[in-house]
Amino acid sequence: MNAFKSLDRSYTNARKWDLERGPFEDDFLPFSIADSDYKSPKPIIDALKKRVEHGAFGYNYIDESYEKAVANWFSRRYHFTVQKGEFFPAPGVVAALYLAVKGLTRKQDKVVIQTPVYPRFFDVIHDNHRELIDNKLVNINGHYTMDFFGLEEAFKQGAKMFILCNPHNPVGRVWTKHEIEQVVNLCKKYKVTLVSDEIHADIILKGHEFTSLGHYLDDYDQLMVCTSPNKTFNIAGLHLSNIVIRNPKMREAIHHELRVSHNCTPNLFATLACQVAYTECDDWVDAQNHHIEQNFKRLYAFFKLHVPQMKITKAEGTYLAWLDMSFLKKDSIYITKKVMDYGITLSDGNKFDPDLKDFVRMNLACSKDQLEAGLERFLNFILDELQA
Repeated sequence: MNAFKSLDRSYTNARKWDLERGPFEDDFLPFSIADSDYKSPKPIIDALKKRVEHGAFGYNYIDESYEKAVANWFSRRYHFTVQKGEFFPAPGVVAALYLAVKGLTRKQDKVVIQTPVYPRFFDVIHDNHRELIDNKLVNINGHYTMDFFGLEEAFKQGAKMFILCNPHNPVGRVWTKHEIEQVVNLCKKYKVTLVSDEIHADIILKGHEFTSLGHYLDDYDQLMVCTSPNKTFNIAGLHLSNIVIRNPKMREAIHHELRVSHNCTPNLFATLACQVAYTECDDWVDAQNHHIEQNFKRLYAFFKLHVPQMKITKAEGTYLAWLDMSFLKKDSIYITKKVMDYGITLSDGNKFDPDLKDFVRMNLACSKDQLEAGLERFLNFILDELQA
């Protein structure tokens, strides 16, 4: 049985399928919000069913079996070791970033991000009244690199925190060990707190190797790593992340923010799903990575054949394709609005960097059939625009 077959999520209160469908009732295919359009692994579904059948859903707590499952996943999949007490759950990675900015910096402190990047990175800085410094990624013929000279200049300006996206959403970079070490060394040199969003850490394509910042917990004590099973296993609606901090003072600062927000313990379904995911679903993750890689190949081949002028960023990780639509000479706001007339949705690249007008993001965590149908609709839009 194909674990990644089509799944119509219409009318399930799914943001991607129901909020963004516009005037379409049934003939609609979304490729925008970053969650998956196939079922979560069967062991997770079975475990949640069994828990529901128990019938009582009172206060819960984090036990040793959960901690062991998470620690073993870090060791087995990311190849770093954590001890009891050095990691703890939170309501999600975005929530963890809010906790980091609020608990580890002060109002008006400077916080660095690298655009284009997941739009909530802007929110966690602005909402907490910090000053944003944008050290833009460098795009060299569709391959993105970090501007380390610019990053150091930002640190010289007195930045207090750097939020890294690893692997990077939306450009799909899996930062190399050498790049990660450069980041750590710069943060250490200028005493900048380093927060790493690693929500896409499990979705790594063939030929690339993920280097978690967890490897550097002993090398730099101003380090916070944010992980989550949400993207990998399509359980974002359960709201869970796991934060790793070795520095006791930093850890207490985040614990304090969790306490005052009354978010100390995630709901029992979230922790159960994570524990099962991290103990019974390794093979499923490997199969999903193969499936996503095949979908990328389908997308590359399709546009090379039909729209060779389109520039596609070569993905190394995540399930998100980053597409340069400059050949249309239409801005991304127009494109993402107009493609809805063809029954699909895409993400507007302008939201990832206000200075970008030519890019859209396309989610490939879907079945082969859904992707192929969506590509045909996308092509119809492009051909109509080119002929207009």
